[in-house]
Amino acid sequence: MIFIENTVKIKRLSSDEMPKHWKPKYIKLTRAGHVSEFVEMSRRPKAIDALRVSKDFYIKPSEESGEVYAYQHASDKSGCQDSVRRSLAALRLIINANCSDPARLSWVTLTYAENMTDTKQLYHDYKAFWLRFSRWCAKQGYQKPEYIAVAEPQGRGAWHLHCIWIWSDKAPFIDNNSVLWKLWKHGFTKIKAVRTDCDNLGAYFSAYLADMTVEEYEKAHGHGIDERYTQEKQVLNDDGTETPKRIVKGARLKLYPVGMQIYRASKGVVRPTSQELTPEQAEKEKASAGTLTFSAAVAVLPDCGSGSGGDDSVNIARSQIISKSYYNAKRKKSQAGDGQDAGCLSLGGMIASALANRDVIDPSEFQ
Repeated sequence: MIFIENTVKIKRLSSDEMPKHWKPKYIKLTRAGHVSEFVEMSRRPKAIDALRVSKDFYIKPSEESGEVYAYQHASDKSGCQDSVRRSLAALRLIINANCSDPARLSWVTLTYAENMTDTKQLYHDYKAFWLRFSRWCAKQGYQKPEYIAVAEPQGRGAWHLHCIWIWSDKAPFIDNNSVLWKLWKHGFTKIKAVRTDCDNLGAYFSAYLADMTVEEYEKAHGHGIDERYTQEKQVLNDDGTETPKRIVKGARLKLYPVGMQIYRASKGVVRPTSQELTPEQAEKEKASAGTLTFSAAVAVLPDCGSGSGGDDSVNIARSQIISKSYYNAKRKKSQAGDGQDAGCLSLGGMIASALANRDVIDPSEFQ
C-alpha cells in the first residue's frame, strides 16, 4: 500500500514573490523543433523508489524484504485530470518536434455519424482506415506520411479523432469527399492545411483539444457558466466550417476516461530530446534559443492548514520552486509574451509538473 506522508498545495508565484537571488539546483532543457522548454527547480527531483511488477503492483528496490505494494489507481475522471494534462504536455512537445514546416502537414478530422462511445473501437477503426489509406497512397505513388492521432471526447459522449499527417515532402492535395470520406466510412471527415502563421502548433493543437464551446459545456453539465470564465475563439463545426464561438478553456479534460491513451503516433515520429544543464550552460542555451514567449513559476508548499505553519511567505523560500519557460526560434520579439506557447496548459501544465516532481512521490501517478 502507498502512503503519501505530506499533503501539498501549489502556489503560482508572481515576480515579486520569487525569492531574491534564487538559483536552481536542477535545470532540464527539452528541444522540440524550434521550441525550447526550460524547467528549473530549486532542488533536484528525487528518484522514484519503485520497480514495476505489473500494472497493479510494484516493489521498492531499496528494501531487501521484497514486499509487494499496490498502485493507487485513479478511481474517477476528476482524479485523472493531472494525468491528462501531462499527456497533453508530452503531446505538445512531440508535435513541435515533428511539425516545424506547415507545408508538409495535413490536419485531418474523423468523426462518426452515430454516437460512437467505445474508445477501443475508435482506435480499431483508425487502424483499419490507416491500412486502406496506405494502400491508396501506394497506388498514387505517394510515400505514406507519419501520423499523430489524438482522441477528442464530445460532451454528448461521442468520440472524434484529430490527426496530424507529416509528409516527407509538400503535402499532396487529397479530396475530402471522393477520397477521405470513402476511406474512413464512418461519418464526416475534414482535411485541411495547417496555418502558416502558427509557429507553435503543439500549443495550438493541445488547446484546441482541451477547450469546449459554452453550448457543448451547458449540454454536458446541465447548467450554464459565468461568462467571465469564457472567451471567444474560432471553432471547427461538424460540417467543416469555422465559426467564432465562446469557449471554456480546459473543460474537455474531465471527459477523458481514467487510464485512456489519448494519443498515438507512428514509428517514424521523432521524440523531443532532453538534457540536464548547468546554470552556465542554461544561460548560453537561452541566449541562442530565440524569443522568450512564456514563463511562470510555482511553489510546492506544505499544506499546513490554518495553523502557524501555514504562512506562505515563510514557506516559499524553503519550498520546491519550479520555473518553466518557453523560447521560440521563429517568434519575433514583438510577439513575445502573448502566452501562446503555454497553450491551454499555462498553469495546468505547471501544476502537473509540480505534482510529478514533489518531494513525496506517489508512484501510481506514473502509470
